Amino acid sequence: MIPVALFTYARPDHLRRTLSCLRDNAVPLIYAFSDAPRTPEKAPLVAQVRTILRGIDWCEVVLTEREENWGLGRSILAGVTTVLDRHAACLVFEDDLISVPGSYAYLCAALRQYRDDMRVMSVSAWTHPLITPDDVGDQPYFDGRADCWGWGTWARAWQGMNDQTAREMMLVAEARGIDRNRYGTDLPAMAETELQRNIWAVRWLYHHLAQGGLCLRPPWSLVENIGFDAQATNTSGAGPWHNPPLRPCPPVPDRWPVPVEHPACASRHRRAMSASAPPPGTWLTRQVSRLQRGLRRAAVQIMGHEALQTLTPKELARLWTPPIAILGAKALQRRWVSRKPAGKDETVRALLGLVGDYATWADAQAASGGYDTEVILQKTLDALRQVKRGDAVYERDSVLFDTVEYAWPVLAGLMWVAAQRGGRLNVLDVGGSLGSTYFQNRAFLHGLAAVRWNIVEQSRHVEVGQREFQDERLRFYDSLETCLADTMPDVILLSSVLQYLEDPYDLLDKLKDSPCRSLIIDRTPFWAGSSDRLCVQHVPASIYAASYPSWIFSTPRFHAILSLHWELVAEFASLDSLPGPVPMGYRGLIAVRRDAPLEPLAGSL
Repeated sequence: MIPVALFTYARPDHLRRTLSCLRDNAVPLIYAFSDAPRTPEKAPLVAQVRTILRGIDWCEVVLTEREENWGLGRSILAGVTTVLDRHAACLVFEDDLISVPGSYAYLCAALRQYRDDMRVMSVSAWTHPLITPDDVGDQPYFDGRADCWGWGTWARAWQGMNDQTAREMMLVAEARGIDRNRYGTDLPAMAETELQRNIWAVRWLYHHLAQGGLCLRPPWSLVENIGFDAQATNTSGAGPWHNPPLRPCPPVPDRWPVPVEHPACASRHRRAMSASAPPPGTWLTRQVSRLQRGLRRAAVQIMGHEALQTLTPKELARLWTPPIAILGAKALQRRWVSRKPAGKDETVRALLGLVGDYATWADAQAASGGYDTEVILQKTLDALRQVKRGDAVYERDSVLFDTVEYAWPVLAGLMWVAAQRGGRLNVLDVGGSLGSTYFQNRAFLHGLAAVRWNIVEQSRHVEVGQREFQDERLRFYDSLETCLADTMPDVILLSSVLQYLEDPYDLLDKLKDSPCRSLIIDRTPFWAGSSDRLCVQHVPASIYAASYPSWIFSTPRFHAILSLHWELVAEFASLDSLPGPVPMGYRGLIAVRRDAPLEPLAGSL
């Protein structure tokens, strides 16, 4: 049995994603190490992490709850040593790594293959297009530079890791004739600051170089780091190191490669590190950046909140602008808007918006005014009654429109699924209100051989929907389980729903086990940052007085998590367009399940 050593701190949401992947990989034994809180505000998060770890019931767990904060470097050096004192080999994961199904079996096969080959010191689940040689195909390859994002090793290779610092190992490698910059200029810089920063990975890398050992890498990455956000302790941003969407695990080789470093590795590392280094910039841009860093530090010192380190330039300007100037600017803006002629739709969109950057869902809820569910339900009901009777054409978010605004990519996706089913369509519409998307597209749905539209909603919506709108096509359920016990949908529709859930990735986790082969997401906010951003969305009183938490999803992070079980088919822009605190856009996508290829259509064309 090859165990996984799992290192955690104060990120329960990240940990849930990591554990979900380890469960999908059927990991039999986990040694979990939980570091103590470094500051009082981290204590509740560490407590959540430990509750999650104690609740694991799908494999054997050996849990170590540290009574003091050791920091990542000290914790991993001690923890891996402890595990390798009991086992000949192990895999190592941190609490911000997601992995594709099959990763555990692939890495274990590699550890068994090379267990007695002293030339091989580690196996890795991570690689990247910037460093992967062009000619590896679907076969693993050997690299002289190891890494720390999902890796494994043997007790024989770990020996000596606690005997020397990274800098001392670097000098040993140089004595062997290896230039300290051979695999990138970032390594010597990290070696000089290893002890001050309490990091460890640079020592592991120089341990390989000092011993002349190799690291086996997969042909494409089996893992992705989702931890580049404000909660990260040892990273500040992914930069160019986000991988493309994860692909299925490659096949375990029939013939493993001979342990010889690929000749392109060293030069690719040097180029990659040069490309990922920040540009020098002009004198003015450097001064502006220095000013912004100073303002962020001052904000943290004055207000005592570390999250202020992530303020955008626009938020910094708001924070340090005198209130009288802000009030004056808002007054001028209101006066300009009131004089600007605009249609009904433009006015509605101009008043909507997302603001803020909150650390937790509870913080965002506390900053929200809340909403009256019954008022929203009644307005939606009144609007859809008119649509059903034919007195109105189209409803969205309880607002009636004079013409139907079709979400053509969504409709195309639905028709694509129906075409694969011989003109039959069975939809699982999660958070579908009282049938807004169904009524929006019913002119096209009527042309299909058979349609069943299943809405999973809050119990009050279900009660009203069943009374007012349910028929042989349109059905309402108060849970996924109830719906899936009654029918077998073909496609999942998530339209304007994920961003309003406290843990949207938990819903994606549940849906991966549904019978649905296709997934359509629409009207969901995304931005290019490396972490999801939690805001508060404000709705104008002209629609209904409300404000509530809303996520803006990180595109690379969302794609990485989605790609564990779904293959992206298409992306598209959504109809929604709301202002936000960062450059963002509402988008949608169509995906198919990786583990459930579509069945061929009956008959032939």
